[in-house]
Amino acid sequence: MRTRSRRKKADNTLPLIIIGLVLALLALFIFQYTKVVQGAIKTDATTNCRSDGVFPRDTVVLLDATEAVSEPQLIDLSNQLEQVVQSSIIHERFTIYFLRDDPERFQPALVVCNPGAGQNLSGNTNNLKKLMATWQESFKAPIKDSLLGLAELTPSNSSPIMEMLKFVGLRSFARSTSSDKRLILVSDMVEHNESYSQYRNRNLDFEGLAETRYFREMRPRLSDVMIDVLYIKRHALNEIQSSDHIKKFWQPFVRRSGGQIRDVTYIN
Repeated sequence: MRTRSRRKKADNTLPLIIIGLVLALLALFIFQYTKVVQGAIKTDATTNCRSDGVFPRDTVVLLDATEAVSEPQLIDLSNQLEQVVQSSIIHERFTIYFLRDDPERFQPALVVCNPGAGQNLSGNTNNLKKLMATWQESFKAPIKDSLLGLAELTPSNSSPIMEMLKFVGLRSFARSTSSDKRLILVSDMVEHNESYSQYRNRNLDFEGLAETRYFREMRPRLSDVMIDVLYIKRHALNEIQSSDHIKKFWQPFVRRSGGQIRDVTYIN
């Protein structure tokens, strides 16, 4: 009789244990789901950029649009920029500017962030094909397409590189909270305007300019900005585009402005 009573009690307890386990698993699922939802990063639908304004890296691409490039140079630039895009990190922001005669008139031509292509995600719970398509269409393609206009340009009367660097510093880098800031500068690096021209002044020693009022006015804010130069070579500028052009002029100019030229790639 006792054995039957114990067996009956055990039979009544088993469903309660199962119900308890189910409830515990449900509670665990709700907890994990809530953590995922609360930790999800919200992004802007147009730019893919984080809504909270946090970027692990802030990259500015400054394209010199004061003179056209040749077709081989355009192909080389496209390859170089593709490598930059491929090696970018998720949520990295790219801001594209075009250098023209009057920097004050121009705002960024493109702002877009890397949404991620799903490289580190599981295909079981994510649509990797869709993620890759979004990455291609909303991030990679717009950046590469920004180069296309460089092949069909009417030469400008001036090339105010220093002034454009100043405005890029004020409009982008000074407002950025990222600890990793870089500038990709696509240019022949020949400064030319009414106040200062490297066409007229072939003395490429920066120290001669450093004490002038013009430099004090044009000095950009490039604090902690790392600069990679895609240096467009032009046959007509061989005398100016010597080894001293970067070493004796632009490197000290950038250092005096708080930044650093990290790499120079020649685009022939």
